[in-house]
Amino acid sequence: MILIYSAAFFLAASIVSFFNLYDDRRRRGENWIKGRSRCESCGRTIPWPYLIPVIGYGLCRGRCTCGIKIAPFHPLSEGIGGALVVFWLRHMGVATDSILFVIALFVMYLLALEDIRHRDVFTNDLVACGMIFLSVLIFNGSIYPLSGAFMLCLIGALYLLFPKAVGEGDIYYAAMLASGIHGIWRSYLFFTASFVSAALIGGGLYFLNICKQKAVPMFPFFLWAFLLVVLFL
Repeated sequence: MILIYSAAFFLAASIVSFFNLYDDRRRRGENWIKGRSRCESCGRTIPWPYLIPVIGYGLCRGRCTCGIKIAPFHPLSEGIGGALVVFWLRHMGVATDSILFVIALFVMYLLALEDIRHRDVFTNDLVACGMIFLSVLIFNGSIYPLSGAFMLCLIGALYLLFPKAVGEGDIYYAAMLASGIHGIWRSYLFFTASFVSAALIGGGLYFLNICKQKAVPMFPFFLWAFLLVVLFL
């Protein structure tokens, strides 16, 4: 099992690494298929050992050969993605339905990463990942449309009342996650945990001047709350 978990971790971390590269290049209008990875500051080609997920950051000591620091977001996102996959495989077991659920959860994690970095998500990404997530729920027989509809209405109302505080993408992302939660009261706890954690962490980072943007990316908090509800309720 150790080999399976190690392979799952490395595969997930590699996919996160590729997704970060893909997301960066398409936003810059570059070809995301061809071309070697280069330092965004000096343009030098990054040696292949430094491209190994998580480990590469340690090998280069968090800096390019030109001395510029590499954002720790990359190894953190890769490591958390790999750990998330391994944790759920251990929690649910290595079976067809559990593997499918892990895949569905993982694509929602990728959307959360995109939201953290850019405060917005491409509509095509949201649609594609959402279809994968909902298809898995349907296949596993664990979809709860009433919970999703409840969340759609609840956050949709917030969007109408406070359009600057809630994004349109937040409505659909939260509704899709809520479709995997059994019971309206659990969905409401999911809603409460999402916004309370966002207020505490976002507010704390703002007042400590760690993050100067008032806009809080909600996708990671929705995903965090979803994991809490599914695990403990």
